[in-house]
Amino acid sequence: MTSESVGAIFLGWLLGVLSPLIVDRIRNRYQEDEIRDGVYSELRELRFTLLVAAYGFQSEFGKLDRSYYQWLIANLETCDINAESAKMLEVVKNIAAKDDSTFALLVGEMRAKPGVGLNVRKYRMPYFDSKVGSLGIFDERKIAAMLDVRAQLEMFNEIVDDARMYHRMTYELAGINHQQAVKSANSCYVDLASRAREIVNRAGLLLAI
Repeated sequence: MTSESVGAIFLGWLLGVLSPLIVDRIRNRYQEDEIRDGVYSELRELRFTLLVAAYGFQSEFGKLDRSYYQWLIANLETCDINAESAKMLEVVKNIAAKDDSTFALLVGEMRAKPGVGLNVRKYRMPYFDSKVGSLGIFDERKIAAMLDVRAQLEMFNEIVDDARMYHRMTYELAGINHQQAVKSANSCYVDLASRAREIVNRAGLLLAI
């Protein structure tokens, strides 16, 4: 057997051994890219959803001023552009451009009527939760930031439970107890506005890394 024949046999054996490893490496790379795309897509969607929620809570139960609109505009401009985000950006820019008296009038009209509550909802990160075991594809800083956003969302949902409880109590109680339940529910809505804004900020920083 010639040296060329031996070399050909060895090369064939080596390719046979390495081919599955190469295929697995390529497959793993595609899976990692798919997980990254899925996690970031869910984060971008959550960020926009909570931006809308924060604006709703703040406009009805919190304080709306020009600095808040500047925050809204800055975040909307970095969201994925679609029909919904483009329309919201147009609306808030239009309000922010008004003179002081018109601005105050528009903001005042958004306030919730006394005793009115909200049907609040919880938000989830199902794709992220299903891929927790695969987060090792990200660096430690990104993993920590993702888990932080997830923890912030859980705190948001805990406030939702409190808001629902107090809102239900407004129908069950009368007199001073009813008034206290309304006050507690409104306080929860303000807390939800603050927590939603915090999640938007942290998700924005994460997506910019």
